[in-house]
Amino acid sequence: MISIITPVYNAEKYLEQTVECILSQSYTDIELILVNDGSVDSSGELCNALAKKDTRIKVVHKKNGGVASARNAGLDAASGEYIGWVDSDDLVHPDMYSIMMKAAIEYNADIVQCSHTRNKDEMEDCNTSVLESLQVLDNVGGLKRMYTSHYTNSLSLWSKIYRREVFDGVRFTVGTAFEDDEIVPVLIERAARIVYFELPLYCYVKREGSIITAPKVENVMALSRHIEGRMLRFEYIDEELYMLSLKHFFHYTKIKVCERQFVGTLVQKQAVSLLKKHRKRVWKIANKYDKIAIAMIYMGLLNCVVKCDFEPVQILIGKIKKHK
Repeated sequence: MISIITPVYNAEKYLEQTVECILSQSYTDIELILVNDGSVDSSGELCNALAKKDTRIKVVHKKNGGVASARNAGLDAASGEYIGWVDSDDLVHPDMYSIMMKAAIEYNADIVQCSHTRNKDEMEDCNTSVLESLQVLDNVGGLKRMYTSHYTNSLSLWSKIYRREVFDGVRFTVGTAFEDDEIVPVLIERAARIVYFELPLYCYVKREGSIITAPKVENVMALSRHIEGRMLRFEYIDEELYMLSLKHFFHYTKIKVCERQFVGTLVQKQAVSLLKKHRKRVWKIANKYDKIAIAMIYMGLLNCVVKCDFEPVQILIGKIKKHK
């Protein structure tokens, strides 16, 4: 059985459609856990009404504590051999879990991942008879793929199913944002075998007001800390993996230094501080990849952005592009 967990907060406009597409799956051995995280609209009542229509729905009502605490509550209530996640306003292909469970059984996989789309028609029209670009990897290979493929899809919870045991002793950090980014690499690291295929079985809907749509300073800073921590941990696992994580760390951090919306904010100050802190590591990545470009942006940004002078940064970026 698959336990599909859906955190719910003020989702009355979209929840019924999401629940309907989950319950319409060709794979029927599922339980759907709706975690009402203290909604102030009619979402809680809607969850109860939907549960009366289908015994596969389990409803958990809790005081509002954020999406991480809602995910933890769902995990605590889950009884399936595998765990899946669907956000309360997203859609899934009718055969998504049938295809993923077939792959999980065939390859004895701890994690199975499909691709995603933001286009409902693309999801509905995809050819499910062929699993394109199928890969079977160990945990280190999965972590490397995380950095070299579509990053959003690789780090999302919802594009995957997970053997229940990979969550043993692992829970989401309550109060943090970008909880997917924090926990998915941990789950991949714990997996012995991971199956990937390119089939857009999940439709991700981006709505105004989400964490991604409206990033807060504290959320962005928390994500920077996750990326730094991951880079430091991978240093002792595999050299190629470490270099990939270091390259991502540098790329993400320099962007936060450059983005106009963060000039003069704590985000920019944190990014500059991280670059200074890991000066030797940055030079290591510079020697392996694009030494001229990285050295220019690294030294230049540290010298001029601390003063919140944005124009010199644009000039530096222009120079860097000429070297590529």
